[in-house]
Amino acid sequence: MVADRSPLAPLYQACAALAGVALVAIFALMIGETLLRKLFGGYIPGAGQLISWSCAAAAFLAMPYAFRVGDFVRVDLATSVLGPRARRWSEVLALAMMAGFCAFATWSVGRYVLSAWRDEEMTQGMLEVPLWWPQTSLVLGLAVLTIAVAECLIDVLRNRMPIYSLHEIERIAKHDFSERV
Repeated sequence: MVADRSPLAPLYQACAALAGVALVAIFALMIGETLLRKLFGGYIPGAGQLISWSCAAAAFLAMPYAFRVGDFVRVDLATSVLGPRARRWSEVLALAMMAGFCAFATWSVGRYVLSAWRDEEMTQGMLEVPLWWPQTSLVLGLAVLTIAVAECLIDVLRNRMPIYSLHEIERIAKHDFSERV
């Protein structure tokens, strides 16, 4: 397996681990809710809310690590016909646009969460907690994704192969063509 030598690799792995915790929470809540209903006719108050918050956390916190290991959908088919120089600049352009979009999304969601914190907004439903609690995972995931994309952009600008390309080369060498675009 390709080793991620980035000093930020532990950050990406920590986000992936938190996403894993959110997935386990989803599983536990869904199984617990099902068992309580079937066996005792009861329910877990706010389970739907907790599951939805965990789904959002799992999705957003997994993005930085998924991007680094090449599990994001990329358009290699279009760039594979380009020469090395044109391919590099198309990758620079794509990564710059993605970094800009991720930075804007982080800023926008961050402003929204900050206003929820400042205005002391509460969630609606069975569980009433400050709204910014479940929303923090979105900002964290987007911020770390922005950093991951910027790091890959810097690698490409320095004429180094980004980590996701190294992972792709390794998969091809192992004849692993599963679910790749």
